[in-house]
Amino acid sequence: MVALALVALVIMSAVAPAFFAGTAAANAGMVGLPDSNISEDLPSGAEVGVSAEDFRGSTMTTRHASTLEVVVTTPERADDYLANSSTVVGGSTGDLALVLQDSEHAAGREVALPMDAVKSALGHVPELVFGTHDDGERWTREVSEQSGLLVFEVPHFSSNAVTFEGNVTLSGDPATDGVAYEYELGSTDSVGDPVVNMTGVSNSEWDNESVTDSASGYTLGPFSGNVDPVGPGGGEPLVSVAGSTTSNSVSGFDTGRHKWITPDQFGTVKRVTVGIMQDGSYAGDGADTTYDYSIVNQDTGYVFGTYSVTISDDSSGGYDKEERTHTFNTDIDTGNIKIELTSNQGKGNIDTATVESEGPSNVVVSTSGDSIDFGNLGSSSDNGRLNVSKGGSVTVTYSGGGTLDLTVEAKEITETTDPGVELNGQWINHTGTLAEGETVSLTGNSSWIQNGTNRVNVSVGDGLSADAPPAAVGLNYQHSAASTQSVEYVGEAWSERYNVSRTWSSDRSDATLTVPFASTVAAVREVQVRLNGGDWQTTTSYTLDGTDVVVQLGSVAAGDTTEVRVNGSLVRVQNGSITVLEPTTAGNSLETTFRVDSRGENFALQVGGTDEGQFVHYLTNQSWTATEDSAVVESDGSQALYAPNAPEGGTATARTLALEVRPQTDVRVSVTDPARPEVRVGPADVTGDSVEYVFHGGDGTTHELVSASRDGAIISSSTASPAVLSYDSDTDELLYIREKASSESNAGGGGGGGGGGAVDEVRRSSSPLSSPVVIGPLGAMLVLGAFGVSRRTRVPTVAAIGASVLVGAVVVESLAPGSISGVASAVGLEFASGLGQVSPVLWLAGGGIALWGAYRLIGRLTRRETVNLNLSRGGK
Repeated sequence: MVALALVALVIMSAVAPAFFAGTAAANAGMVGLPDSNISEDLPSGAEVGVSAEDFRGSTMTTRHASTLEVVVTTPERADDYLANSSTVVGGSTGDLALVLQDSEHAAGREVALPMDAVKSALGHVPELVFGTHDDGERWTREVSEQSGLLVFEVPHFSSNAVTFEGNVTLSGDPATDGVAYEYELGSTDSVGDPVVNMTGVSNSEWDNESVTDSASGYTLGPFSGNVDPVGPGGGEPLVSVAGSTTSNSVSGFDTGRHKWITPDQFGTVKRVTVGIMQDGSYAGDGADTTYDYSIVNQDTGYVFGTYSVTISDDSSGGYDKEERTHTFNTDIDTGNIKIELTSNQGKGNIDTATVESEGPSNVVVSTSGDSIDFGNLGSSSDNGRLNVSKGGSVTVTYSGGGTLDLTVEAKEITETTDPGVELNGQWINHTGTLAEGETVSLTGNSSWIQNGTNRVNVSVGDGLSADAPPAAVGLNYQHSAASTQSVEYVGEAWSERYNVSRTWSSDRSDATLTVPFASTVAAVREVQVRLNGGDWQTTTSYTLDGTDVVVQLGSVAAGDTTEVRVNGSLVRVQNGSITVLEPTTAGNSLETTFRVDSRGENFALQVGGTDEGQFVHYLTNQSWTATEDSAVVESDGSQALYAPNAPEGGTATARTLALEVRPQTDVRVSVTDPARPEVRVGPADVTGDSVEYVFHGGDGTTHELVSASRDGAIISSSTASPAVLSYDSDTDELLYIREKASSESNAGGGGGGGGGGAVDEVRRSSSPLSSPVVIGPLGAMLVLGAFGVSRRTRVPTVAAIGASVLVGAVVVESLAPGSISGVASAVGLEFASGLGQVSPVLWLAGGGIALWGAYRLIGRLTRRETVNLNLSRGGK
């Protein structure tokens, strides 16, 4: 049963070619619609020039007249009949509209309307009809005038709306503040609400700052981001310090008493090294020379120390030099240092002087709320962790001399804060911070999406400094975008086929095609997909749920063309596969030819789910021999058609009998004579079941269920339509259904006696030689002939009597079927019980031949021996 299908026809004149004359004659092969199928639905006071009565008796169609309905209405009212369809189309111009609807059969057909009625309404004969299907599809057909009727074609009465659907997806991995996306949409007819999934992202960068020869109070930073920075390996930032001393040397002193001044900001002097050079002219004189000098603060006159150095005589004649280093336990304040030579005996002077400072001391590195005290660092190094807050700075202080190197290793971090998405001027926001990996999902409104270009802007992390890591958010923006288009399906008794195409206007992810089958399909035989005109590829990426099959198409790009072929099966093949070679169009009686592609043990066709699934199925025209086909029907109505001898590659045609079999549990049925109808029944898995037979071939007359295996025993009768015939046994038996004869004598009684007369009457009614008018005289002639032969020949009278008994039995059986054969069957005389199964003429002809043969045989056995003598007259 297909879903209710409607076609609205607006009949009007149009500029068109001459009448189309190619349609078959209206009165050839057409059937009139019942009057009850034609009605009218007109607004109060509306006049369209005709009524339903004007169309009754003259509206015809080529197929399914009993289910086709016609409603006379207006174009505006026609919309109401289409209100539940997938697309509602407004009425066309004109005054008259006809709604054609068929709730059972989808097939297209020709329709003929009375020309006078249409001309009366319009004032002229239309040349075109304009139709609208319930799915919104519009069509136009030319009209031909034939025998007083206007004939046109309705292309079909059911077209399902298949839906291509895919998600428009934008991804940012991550998306930073100010990023913009654009995408195109060709239509917004079927878009879903946009869904934005925003995931927290920790964006970071290293900000390792350092200073060499820092001064006390030097500051590094600030360290940016919207969370506290971390150091290497996690934890707090790492602070490293390294101290060193400072030295300064002076040479080239003047002769005599000299002074050397330390540089400004040198720091605290720790050591002083003095070098005394003796004049080489005194070498070899054999005398040692003592030099005296002092170290004095030139500014204050403070004497730090007075020292002496003795240089021994050098006989080599060179210049001798002695150096002395003096380390002071007390600090020498920064200032000018004077080195004064107080005694040299006229033999030498100060040649060089070096001043060395003390290393950094009382070293403290600090930030807001935390500090590290490294103490007196001197010329060593050290490190530690410092808890630096977001936006904080690091400061170093120290005393003493020398220099201090400072390094801070910190990774600045920016987490996702206050992310938002703007879609065509509409905002979706989240307030607060999203930790790393934390996701929030927000939904917009489909009304924000527009045809053409859609723009999506990302905002995240307001208020950050320029040198902070940029704020970012993991973004997944998507909405569904479905395209529904009407396509005709090819409806068959065992299959529904679709062939659809879609060109995508924008990039889509997770694209799908949804096909709503008109029937509940048992399986999907095949799904094929091709992209941009390439090769067809069979796919298994689909799901089947009742009437819908959803095909997964994956990701597609704007401009791609996707084509899909879907073949849905209403028959499930058990332990094998088939190919339908000659399908049966939906709505027609089953006559489907198929080929067995593969088969295994218990190969069968599960046919209970088809439109005729309730009827007994059988096979004809099998290409194989030794056919043992049978249908097993379960109590729930499911039915499997078994073909145990069908080979792979074998072909057969499946048909149905207008007979339902309703067993208590299960029953096996084989159709032996569909015309009679006659079936052989027997138990399937369970024996001893009662079975109900429902025959749909009657017209309300009484029908009887008869056992051919028991020589016409009547099992059950029914006057209902359809006839419901019950039997309390499913034993192996040959049964058939017949109309009950009008005469009770011919119909016979119940049970086995006399019950075969009526069925034989039905069986022989088509042969004039089976008439009692022929059989009676013919039998009498044979009896008289038998006794005549006996009297004129040597054939014994007993032979004539035997032949007469046989002729009499045949005549009686022909006049009262079952009267002889039924009794013979009851007492076990199987040969005599066959009288009712063979034509009486054949019995009489056989009897005559047998009588003639007996006569010839007896004549031969009883003939006299004869001797011929030749006599002659003698002589004397």
